[in-house]
Amino acid sequence: MSTFCGAVRLTAALFLSSALLLAAPALAWAQAPVTSFDQVPTRVKIGDTVFVTDATGREVKGKVLDLSAASVALSSGSERQEFSAAQVRTLVWQQHDTLYNGLRKGLFIGLGVGAALGVVGVAATEQGVNKGLVWAATFLIGGGIGAGAGAAFDAMNPGKKVLVYRAPSAPSAARISIAPILTPRRQGVAVRVVF
Repeated sequence: MSTFCGAVRLTAALFLSSALLLAAPALAWAQAPVTSFDQVPTRVKIGDTVFVTDATGREVKGKVLDLSAASVALSSGSERQEFSAAQVRTLVWQQHDTLYNGLRKGLFIGLGVGAALGVVGVAATEQGVNKGLVWAATFLIGGGIGAGAGAAFDAMNPGKKVLVYRAPSAPSAARISIAPILTPRRQGVAVRVVF
């Protein structure tokens, strides 16, 4: 019985460490954001959910009602909000994932990872133990925990956010500061130029 408990502990440890690795943010291999607003219609379409940050820093979430090279109109709640290209600082697209597809995907990925870790746990058990019983238990426990965790994790994640557009930054003006230097041993002027 102690070998069985050891296999279950090993499976649980392997599952938890794998879950932490899978839950860590993955590297996004998405396209770089465009800096010309007239390219936004090639990345976003009408009906998509987006987040628009305007020139004042206010962020508005809504569904795209109308989109052109010069403006974007959103349905935010019961309001229609329109932003000209000059007003938009960033536009972030939220990838949509239906709850059913997300739960199903998370369930199967979690089941696969949990079951695989259960098989690894069985392979690590000592000889002379009823491996069939240990295999079945660790497969079911690991697969069940994995399926539940995968489905729960995917249900909490409404979809990835992708930065589609970032306004080109305006060249900053140089700042000049002048300060007198008056000490018993030095007299002068300190000039500082910041770009």
